[in-house]
Amino acid sequence: MPALTSPARTMNRVALLSIALSLVLAAGTSAQTVPPSAPTKPSEPLTKLPTPPSPPSAPKDPQNPKGEGFNTAVIEPGAEPRRVVKFQTKPGVAGRWKLSQSAKITQIVPAMPPTENPEMTVSIFAEGIPADRNGDQTLMLSFDNAQMSKNDQLDAQAKMLTEALLRSVNGLKAEMVSVESGRVRRTRMLNPEKAGGMGASMVGGLEEILTQFSARFPEVPVGVGSKWFVVGESVTALAVVKTDIMAEYELTKLTDDSATLKVKIEGFAPAQDLPGQPGPDGKPARIESQTISATGELEVSFSRALATRGQIEETLDLAMTSAGQSIVQRVVTTRKLDQAPEPAPVPAPATPATTAAPSSPPSQPTQPPQPSTKPENPPQQP
Repeated sequence: MPALTSPARTMNRVALLSIALSLVLAAGTSAQTVPPSAPTKPSEPLTKLPTPPSPPSAPKDPQNPKGEGFNTAVIEPGAEPRRVVKFQTKPGVAGRWKLSQSAKITQIVPAMPPTENPEMTVSIFAEGIPADRNGDQTLMLSFDNAQMSKNDQLDAQAKMLTEALLRSVNGLKAEMVSVESGRVRRTRMLNPEKAGGMGASMVGGLEEILTQFSARFPEVPVGVGSKWFVVGESVTALAVVKTDIMAEYELTKLTDDSATLKVKIEGFAPAQDLPGQPGPDGKPARIESQTISATGELEVSFSRALATRGQIEETLDLAMTSAGQSIVQRVVTTRKLDQAPEPAPVPAPATPATTAAPSSPPSQPTQPPQPSTKPENPPQQP
């Protein structure tokens, strides 16, 4: 699934499209609600992006007094019965998922007609391995069958670039490590060199998307109707954009081995230079602001951190400068994740009906027993 090669390149049409594709992938867990100043009518043209709000403040987490990593704060415990949700990755249990996404890119500066990106899909095979001595639970992932529908919507150069990036996804392997609360401790590619130079940020984008399709539960009892926040800092794939994020979860269904949740994710990336080679003007590409809003629903099984099913609707607003040129974009993305149904057990071949043994032929008449030969005058006993 494609992503940006380098934001410092000349901003021709192909480069702009590649940036948009990378943003579609790179959003990951970072997201920000578009403030009320955004246009409310779909037909109203965009001329500038809304003023970014202040970054969200982290709630107090009694289980994380130092504020390291992600803080969790329960705002509504939910109805009884409540319980502490624990994930337990089952070793050897495997499954296959399909990840898909489509996007609409509005190029505001320089102005360009909106672009509809073809749907892109990739197949993911996941298998659990035993937890380590720290209790970390791991899913081993492999990617294949990356493809794009209706690629005739792209011009020749964009089509060639996109198809090359899609091919680089096939054969990638990753590990997704989580804790008992479902919080993803890390997601990382095990062979990023497979993607090559062009796919470096694409690899990061896949890591972020996989984290987005997971849920973090608080380590206190929760019931249906429970709501909680998870706040921390994320790093998105687009040239390592540091982003403050806050995710709100609402538990709508809870069974012994699964849960359904609504999720809202907000984030804000402050102005920052992007790593990489400087542009023709001698300056690095720079993010002026990046805000993202996302809402969706996840169905999770407690036997693995990766959701069984999920859908995320996301809006990303970006303002950046590169090679002395300003770029302002809005990208609206739909992502879906579905686990393939377990294959039906193959019925055992029917045992052929037992046929009656052929009746034995009529037995031949037996010869009458021959009389034993005895001497007529047996010897007398003394």
